[in-house]
Amino acid sequence: MPSISDSEYRRACRDMIAQVLARPSMFFATLDDLHSFMGGHAAAFQQLFGIRDTFTFRFSRWFWDKKGLSGAAGWAAAIKEQARMTGESPVELFRVFVAEFFEDWLQEDLIEGTLDDSAGLSK
Repeated sequence: MPSISDSEYRRACRDMIAQVLARPSMFFATLDDLHSFMGGHAAAFQQLFGIRDTFTFRFSRWFWDKKGLSGAAGWAAAIKEQARMTGESPVELFRVFVAEFFEDWLQEDLIEGTLDDSAGLSK
């Protein structure tokens, strides 16, 4: 089985999200579509590289830990509910939340000194 480090996986996720947010209509129509897309992305990394700590799991967990929002139904459902309550666009709220999430998740890379922030999502 080929190998990939956790930090390489985190960067792959960050890069994929950056591509998706640069051209959202090319990748998804709803956040549920994006949730499914990223679930497939995670499954591929799990099967090909044995990655266990996936974006989908960590992002859902982050909602509970940092925002007090349940990610039990998935992060897309949590964002849509929050958007409904605040009147914000779900996609724009996703942009805000995912940027905050990557700040936290990529801290492990900053500690290791391996972060390349060319996608600009760690700020």
